[in-house]
Amino acid sequence: MKKKNKYIFEIMNKLADDITPGDQKKLKVWLDADVKNKEEYDLIAKIISEGQQMKFPADPNVYEEWNAFEFPEEPLPKHDTFFLGWQALSERIASFLHPRRLVYIALIIGMIGAITFWYHQSIHSTKTITTANSQHKEIKLSDGMKVHLNSGTELSYPQIFTGKKRQVRLKGEAFFDIAKSKSQFIVQTSEGTVTVLGTRFNIWARNSQTRVIVEDGQVRFSANKSAGSVILTKDLMSEIYQNRPPSKPRIVNAKKLLGWRTGKLVFNRTMLSELAGEIGRYYNIDITIENPELETKTITAVFDRLPLEKVLYSICLTLDIKQRYEHGLYILYKENAVDDQ
Repeated sequence: MKKKNKYIFEIMNKLADDITPGDQKKLKVWLDADVKNKEEYDLIAKIISEGQQMKFPADPNVYEEWNAFEFPEEPLPKHDTFFLGWQALSERIASFLHPRRLVYIALIIGMIGAITFWYHQSIHSTKTITTANSQHKEIKLSDGMKVHLNSGTELSYPQIFTGKKRQVRLKGEAFFDIAKSKSQFIVQTSEGTVTVLGTRFNIWARNSQTRVIVEDGQVRFSANKSAGSVILTKDLMSEIYQNRPPSKPRIVNAKKLLGWRTGKLVFNRTMLSELAGEIGRYYNIDITIENPELETKTITAVFDRLPLEKVLYSICLTLDIKQRYEHGLYILYKENAVDDQ
């Protein structure tokens, strides 16, 4: 089936001379992108123009048409007269099914079918939003809820929420601002499930690990492949690692730890392997750790929009390690690592 043109509403508004400046800009970008787009636009404009020029007969008088189909009160006529009655009836039917009138009916049926198809596709289709390194996005879901995506993140969700559950799927990190509602809001990751009714919370889901921090409200955090769940309220955190049950909730400073929304890099007893990934996404660089034993070393620090060189210097100074740059790759290492063991 041919894919529906997603710019059809902008095209219709343009042809009706009722397009907003924003839609006009989007439509121009689409038209300039490919000559085939211009051809499709011209075809739609031609169809609409020809449809507007068609002169359809006035709507029939329903009362008169109904009277014309009533049977006479006198007894049935003889066979030949009865035959002529059916002949007149067939002529009336043929008149009603005039080609121009059929075109009009077909046009209405086509419009109803298109609207029905669009609605069906909208409520069943899934949209996926991704962010690149060094990129943040804030999106609004169909129910008005806001989601703030960190860099290197993928969020999949229905175009339109239906039913008693609103469910999305997350890879990466995102902050959710969910208003209270009678319908559940569910976030699914590869390791766990977060179920809420109304709250503000953050989910970090990378490297076979999911971590949840609640800024306000309450959520239920459960593992996908093991038994057990925990209830998290304000300033509580729990995590699932390698399909184990959720860890025991511990108290944290949610606002401080979630500084990434304002451009800060915040680490609290964070392993170097995780820290390297977050810095790599933030600055859009590649970082590797040369000595495996360094990956589990932890660090606590806050970097508030510092240049990359200062961030790497601070990390190396804190962990007593070094860094070098080779072939587009930043390498963290420790000299004489073998001798130290």
